[in-house]
Amino acid sequence: MSALDTKNRLYDLLNANVPDDVKLSNIGEIITVLTHTEGVWIELRYAYKACEIASATRHRIDEMLAETTHPKRVKRLVALRDKLISLERTYFGHQQTLNRPAA
Repeated sequence: MSALDTKNRLYDLLNANVPDDVKLSNIGEIITVLTHTEGVWIELRYAYKACEIASATRHRIDEMLAETTHPKRVKRLVALRDKLISLERTYFGHQQTLNRPAA
């Protein structure tokens, strides 16, 4: 699967019109893919795209947090959001490194 296909697949998972339980599962899959394919995104100089996907996913979690009051679901969403914030920082750091001019 190419980086473009992967990006499109992750956005499809994020934007799927499915129940909240399936959205949580999809978000978990997105986090797993972003975590395990970090080297690919960096090598292809697409760290900014991975950062955008992580950011969009975090915004979706924020929307879900605004709609739910169930304590276990809130706890799960907060944990997922924290992982995404970490991924955003990681990819943003790689993006900044890739954009530095050569010495």
